[in-house]
Amino acid sequence: MDTCRLRVKIGPYEMEAEGPRDFVEKHYGSFSERIPQTSQLATVPETPSLTGPTGLPSLEESPFAAIFRAEAKFVTLTARPSGKEPDLDGMLLILLGYKELKGIDLVSADELLYGLRRSGFGIDRADRLASRAEEQKLITKVGVRRGTRYRLTIPGSERAKSIAGDLLITVA
Repeated sequence: MDTCRLRVKIGPYEMEAEGPRDFVEKHYGSFSERIPQTSQLATVPETPSLTGPTGLPSLEESPFAAIFRAEAKFVTLTARPSGKEPDLDGMLLILLGYKELKGIDLVSADELLYGLRRSGFGIDRADRLASRAEEQKLITKVGVRRGTRYRLTIPGSERAKSIAGDLLITVA
């Protein structure tokens, strides 16, 4: 008897079956009846654009614009934080910058590391710094290995905004 293998993904719905042909066809039929038709699939509303007329992020919308520099893909700092943990504070500020300037909640480890290095922090790996922030419940981690992304928690966002407010005083 031949074995059939079928993997289907329609929008957010996925199905995978393996076995005799009639078994796979039966399960596919059941699967296709249960998913909504394409006209019934929920559409994701577009997020408002945070870009200006040039297509680059509009810095004027953020109250913290003076301490960030938004490049095409990355966010860096124009001023370094001081305190007990300046590298950790810098990481929180870069995550805040992505959220404020680009509307991005989840930031990859590579983007974070690039932003930290371009801002003058001499760190070699973002995950070691991020693990300290996770222990303090300032960020959350999503994904594994090369797909790791970081997001500010509410306490992390509050701390980052407080640090940003202090830096604004020194920059202005």
